[in-house]
Amino acid sequence: MSTSIKWRKIKRNISKNNKIRFFDLSFDLLCITGFDGYLKQVNPAFCRIVGYTEEELLSRPYIEFLHKEDQSKIKNYDFNSYDKETMQLPHMEVRYICKDGTYKWIAWTATIDINEELIYGVGRDITDKKTLEKTNMELNSIVEASTDAIIVIDRDGIIQSWNGGAEKLFGYSQSEIIGQPIQVFAPEEKKEECDKIVQKVLDKGAFEHFETIRLKKNGQRVQVFNIVTPIKDKEGNVTGIIALIRDNTEKKQLENEIAHLDRLNVVAQMAAGIGHEIRNPLMSVRGFLQLLGRQEEYQKDKDYFHLMIDELDRANAIITEFLAMTKRKPSNPERGNLSKVIEELLPLLQAEAINNNKWIVKQLEPVHDLVFDNKEIRQLLYNLVLNGLEAMETGKKLTIRTYMEDAEVVLAVQDEGKGMPAEVLERLGTPFLTTKENGTGLGLALVFRIARQHKARVFVNSGPSGTIFHIRFPTHSF
Repeated sequence: MSTSIKWRKIKRNISKNNKIRFFDLSFDLLCITGFDGYLKQVNPAFCRIVGYTEEELLSRPYIEFLHKEDQSKIKNYDFNSYDKETMQLPHMEVRYICKDGTYKWIAWTATIDINEELIYGVGRDITDKKTLEKTNMELNSIVEASTDAIIVIDRDGIIQSWNGGAEKLFGYSQSEIIGQPIQVFAPEEKKEECDKIVQKVLDKGAFEHFETIRLKKNGQRVQVFNIVTPIKDKEGNVTGIIALIRDNTEKKQLENEIAHLDRLNVVAQMAAGIGHEIRNPLMSVRGFLQLLGRQEEYQKDKDYFHLMIDELDRANAIITEFLAMTKRKPSNPERGNLSKVIEELLPLLQAEAINNNKWIVKQLEPVHDLVFDNKEIRQLLYNLVLNGLEAMETGKKLTIRTYMEDAEVVLAVQDEGKGMPAEVLERLGTPFLTTKENGTGLGLALVFRIARQHKARVFVNSGPSGTIFHIRFPTHSF
């Protein structure tokens, strides 16, 4: 035998041995499959991953080892769809049923040999990847289904993820907010607080929970409850933050209403005890002033008498409002329509606005009839409109709306003032609370009292562009 022939034979043996060694040592599943549907050869990794011996795998059609839902993939698979140049078949992912009853996801890459009627396949176990994908899909579904805002930010405080709950709460779409700093919806006085909370979570790697105020896209302030927790990698390093933000408006509203009721009870006790006792001597003084004012010797002081009588009348009006705060039920409830009441009262309200170079816009939709005290609802509306007009500069407009929502009749009064500070909003409706130089602080307190007596709820949103009151009346009778 010549030396060249000998070396060619040695090379063939080395090549064959290397192929066998590669076949046996591969961590991926390697197999040769015949056109008859049977496996012809499998490597040790194949046996190890699915739990069957080589004999068991070669003795049955390979389709029997597949999950029932994936068997149809093989039955409908077009083996003629291979690439004519590379002879490679389309990629496929199927589940193999293991001997212990579990299943493994295997991603297959294969080439076909038409002449030998064989398919050479390389499979990779992607079960962990599929499990992770499924878990992520489930988590994403939970996140998207959540009514709470769920936001992910990186270490620089930049928003990376924004769910549907966040979009609904704040009004920003994902395309608008992704890539923006988390401070974008913090009011100016809360930006420093926001920075400190983020830095604290990043530094300590512990979660924080707190109540605060945030801004919607339209500038409206909203009470929220925040739970902020760190995102950590395998080494425990904080890589980002998840913030769960819940609209706390109704809870704060309820707390404020309870506190408001407590304060009103104190007012009621005071009013019941001293209201009439104060009014009686005032009326006596007023009567004597009128009597003295008619006498000739006091005609030179007539203007002073008128001023004193006017001030007594003003004090009497305050006492009347004060006593009205103690009423627990509407005096004369009857069926009526809120939009109709507004139409009737509108000329008076328009005159008040025009006198101050302001105007009123009405947007009245058809609403269900209610049972209410007509005089008190007029008083509520007048107080709300007067409050809004006084909050605005000249040339601004006030909008009155009525509409149906969630089986409730909604009255909305919106001004274009500068809004109210947070400390005033928290105590709104408290008797004698006022920011006006000549205000009594009883107008809005009376609004809250009338609303409560009619089982209506009051919601107030205020920001730099103005304040809006929503009074939501239940359609059932009280």
